[in-house]
Amino acid sequence: MNNSFSKVIADGSEYYVLGLDQLTAGSFLSASITRLAVDGSLLWTRSLDITSQWNDAIRIQPSGDLLVVGHSTPLNNSLGKSIMGRIDASGNFAWVKEYDAPERDYFLKIIENPIPHNPAFPYYVLGGQKKFPGLSGTWDDVVLLNMNANGNFNWNEFMLALMMMNF
Repeated sequence: MNNSFSKVIADGSEYYVLGLDQLTAGSFLSASITRLAVDGSLLWTRSLDITSQWNDAIRIQPSGDLLVVGHSTPLNNSLGKSIMGRIDASGNFAWVKEYDAPERDYFLKIIENPIPHNPAFPYYVLGGQKKFPGLSGTWDDVVLLNMNANGNFNWNEFMLALMMMNF
């Protein structure tokens, strides 16, 4: 089976690790979150039951829960969906949500603003979306969302890529 790690997030003397997990030989890869003890021993691993990957995560203070963002796979078609979740230190998902626009979309990065405009919505998610497929066969548009720890959005901004643009 094929398993890999892509990002480590410290939580006290333990670690959350984002990765990919192949649940059975020959199956597609699924987004996974693993918790490791300070000595590197495995505490638990949780994988989604859809082909997917986590791209980024942050710890929620003071609970130590983890907010994760990513997307379903394959991403090269209109079925690609943005995914987001919240998991606690015991490996229990509080929630996992899909956000599905008509075409391909994905979440890439999440940050916490230490001085947010609205304290009830301190998290910002950056992603991409192919909102208007007729405008470009290859360019994706930029999406920026403001959200809370329950995955509810306050607002979103959409930056249309009419030509090759670097943001």
